[in-house]
Amino acid sequence: MKKNRHYVINKKVIMLIIAIIVLLTSIFLSSCYFINKVINDALNMREIGNSYILFKIRNGFLIDSTSSKDRVIEKIPFVGYSNGYVHINHAGDYTFKIFVNGICARKEYKSSKINYSLGSCMDKTVVFKNINSDQIFVVPKTGKYRIELWGARGGKSSTYEDTEEYIENLRNQSYGKGAYVSGDIFLNAGENIYVQVGGRGEDAKLIKDDDRLTGFGYPSVGGKGGYNGGGTGYDDPENTAGGGGGGATDVRLIGGSWNDFESLKSRIMVAAGAGGMSRFYLNNGGYYFKNGSSGSGGTLKGKNGKTLLENENFYGYGSTQIGGYKFGIGENGILCMSTINGLGGGAGGYYGSRSGYCNTFDWVPSNGAGGGSSYVSGCKGCNSIAKRSTETNIIHTGNEKHYSGKYFVNIKMISGDDKMPNPYTEKTMIGNDGDGFARITYMGGW
Repeated sequence: MKKNRHYVINKKVIMLIIAIIVLLTSIFLSSCYFINKVINDALNMREIGNSYILFKIRNGFLIDSTSSKDRVIEKIPFVGYSNGYVHINHAGDYTFKIFVNGICARKEYKSSKINYSLGSCMDKTVVFKNINSDQIFVVPKTGKYRIELWGARGGKSSTYEDTEEYIENLRNQSYGKGAYVSGDIFLNAGENIYVQVGGRGEDAKLIKDDDRLTGFGYPSVGGKGGYNGGGTGYDDPENTAGGGGGGATDVRLIGGSWNDFESLKSRIMVAAGAGGMSRFYLNNGGYYFKNGSSGSGGTLKGKNGKTLLENENFYGYGSTQIGGYKFGIGENGILCMSTINGLGGGAGGYYGSRSGYCNTFDWVPSNGAGGGSSYVSGCKGCNSIAKRSTETNIIHTGNEKHYSGKYFVNIKMISGDDKMPNPYTEKTMIGNDGDGFARITYMGGW
């Protein structure tokens, strides 16, 4: 009898387990359907061209929070009885993510191909690419977050590709690359953090119009400055226009236009961009060897434009913690009158850098622009500005912490000339050779 009783009990347990599995599977599949519906509704409500779309999930309701007043959209069955956020970023290819207490739905749009998946949000990471606009991160859970930023590289001059001697390992060092910064910070659930991701400085271009060809070559157009502070390279009636400066990548407490001073003032972390190149010389160790090269994004100070002159010491200087061209803005390239060529644009950064250097007294080839400076609130050597600062009167406090009181620990600052993490792989790289990038990862309790 005991054996039969155990058999009956075991059979009931097995049937109960099967019933639970069926129920959980039904809930999971229903969750897929309803979360998918939520994302589709989000798509229909806003044009993808907006700078960001923000929805909250509160107590089972989807809420539109893009406007100043929250608006309830719909009830979310099954998975909706918890809190979460919908983060929507876009840049040609864009990703929708909806987080609801451990369940994560993703929709990825790549070249019109739609991939949808539902699963665990184990990575706890949100990434931001350059979209030429601010992007919002709503803190989903109180705790420690690691923020990593990469600045953007500078643009090449129009003479770069036409240099007579091609020395690969030297040419690749001739335009500046973006810096990297990271740190851990305590954030509260519901806080808004604004991310501005820098764009690479555009390369200068030759206008190959035979009707405008001169004895010195085709005319050229300076490279456009990268988003978030990069200065535009100067045009040249001949073939020596400057490259655009690379934009910085930063985290702010106030959203809005990248160059709005109140928004710039609220930056608590900045990864500097690199300067734009000027006219480039590469003649294997000669007098003007590598002249025109630009400086990489720096740490506390931007890197100078790279120059190796035998008897001179001219530089496109990188910006610092207290000076450069402007706070957060790189200078547009200028015309070098002594050599009659366009100079590279300055880089974005904590302070943006000036245009490439030009010797106005003698015929010495011009130099590329230096890199911008980086900043991390709480970093030793950083010099924060006072809250009462204005665009025309910036007041430095000498304090390493931002006036908001927010600061980072476990800080790293790496210049664009040095080895840093690669945001796309598990490997490392020397400087960031492209657009900026940002990554925010939940690290758990403080």
